[in-house]
Amino acid sequence: MKVFFGMLVLAPLIFCLDAQRMPSGPKEKRSRKVGTKITIAYLLDGNEFKIEDAARNSTVGKWLNNIQEKAQEELRKDLHMEIKFKIMDINITDDDLTHKITYWSSDRLLHASTYLNHLKKSYQNRVNSDIICVLTNYTMYDEDLVGYLAYIEHQTLCQSMVPILLTYNPGDVSQTGKFLSELVKKSTSSKEVKLQKRAIRKCNTKNEKVTNIKSRKSMRPSI
Repeated sequence: MKVFFGMLVLAPLIFCLDAQRMPSGPKEKRSRKVGTKITIAYLLDGNEFKIEDAARNSTVGKWLNNIQEKAQEELRKDLHMEIKFKIMDINITDDDLTHKITYWSSDRLLHASTYLNHLKKSYQNRVNSDIICVLTNYTMYDEDLVGYLAYIEHQTLCQSMVPILLTYNPGDVSQTGKFLSELVKKSTSSKEVKLQKRAIRKCNTKNEKVTNIKSRKSMRPSI
C-alpha cells in the first residue's frame, strides 16, 4: 500500500474524558485530556544537509517543529483527538542511506517505494521511534507519477516503525504540515476515522513498553 502527495495534486483532507470524583467533596471534576504520543526521528539527507542543520535550534530544526505543530492541529480537527509528536532524534543519513538517495534517483527524482522499503529493512531493529522521516531536497516518483512532495509505503504505525519521505520546503510550513498529518492517518491500515484513532492510540502502549527495553543501536552515523 502506498500513499503519496504531489506538488499539484493533493489528496483531500478528511475532515473522553472520564468523570473523577474527588474524595473530599461532593462535586465531580473531569480529568485532563491525555494525548497520544507519536515518536518520530528525522534523518536529513546527507547529500545536502550539514550536521549543524540537525540542531534543534537550527533553521531546519525550527521548521520541523513548526510543521509538527501544524500537523497536530490538522489531526486534532480530522480525528478529534490530541496527538503530540515527540522528536527522538534529528540526524544526518548514514553513508548507506545518503548513497541510496542518489543511486535510486534520476534528475533529482527519488524512486520512493524502493527507498522506503530499504529504509524499513535497514532500520527496523535500530530505533524505537514510531516514524522515521527522511527529509530531502529531492522530489519523489513511482511507476504512476512524478513530483511527489511526501510519500508513504507502509501501514504499520504503532505496530512497527513506519518510514516516510518529505521534501524540504522552507517557504510552506502549512502545506508540509498538512502532508505530515495525512501521512500519519494513511500509515494506519484503515480509512475509517474510528479505526484510525484506535490504531494510533496503540502508540501510547507501545511506547510505554519501549521504555523498559535496552536502547538499540544509535542512528548516529559513524565517524
